[in-house]
Amino acid sequence: MEFIALQNYKRATGYLKHIFQLNSMEYWDNLKLNEKLKRVFNKISIKKFFQMEIWRYKRGVDRTWAWIDELRYNRALFSILDISKDDIPSLNEYSIMLRNLGSDNVFNYFFKPGKRV
Repeated sequence: MEFIALQNYKRATGYLKHIFQLNSMEYWDNLKLNEKLKRVFNKISIKKFFQMEIWRYKRGVDRTWAWIDELRYNRALFSILDISKDDIPSLNEYSIMLRNLGSDNVFNYFFKPGKRV
């Protein structure tokens, strides 16, 4: 199903089946969130949001509003990302989450697997 979906996106490359197998998602499970981040990531977890962002890049969607529309109307993404239609943030919520994801957290996820921020 992922392969068929990817064929519709000319800018997307790669196959998504094993996207998270190289790096354990444990980093995001163990990340300690301060009170502000707990409020920001109350609708969906920071781990789930990071996965959504990786999928957005992998699928070649460069505009967040286009990605929110894709999330709302592409039912295949519900099962792939393990989200429900009610979990999809608004464009404003998504933008706030994106700003608060933290470049240090992303860097540490990819380059310092044992380090926790």
